[in-house]
Amino acid sequence: MAAGPVLQKNRTLNVLVDKDNQINQMIIKNIFEKLGHDASVVENGFEVLKELNSASKPFDLIFLDGQMPEMDGYEATRKIRARTDRCKVAPIVAMTASALPGEK
Repeated sequence: MAAGPVLQKNRTLNVLVDKDNQINQMIIKNIFEKLGHDASVVENGFEVLKELNSASKPFDLIFLDGQMPEMDGYEATRKIRARTDRCKVAPIVAMTASALPGEK
């Protein structure tokens, strides 16, 4: 298994986040930017795949919401991992706003 990105102090990360709620999108983008990182925020798994194909530089981390409209984070992860260039894909972190015991 390949190691993830080497995190160095004062290194700017290029982060991709999918979130369908506009307020949460602004909050997430603001948090990453205050930490000194570049954040691209998209609305669903289809946009994640599109962003991965068109980004000018590779992503260091990808945050995917499990429950998204059109294509959720689970399906997007399967599609990303099925790509032939998957060894170049950043680590994927699952996230959700749901806090029900069965969703952990």
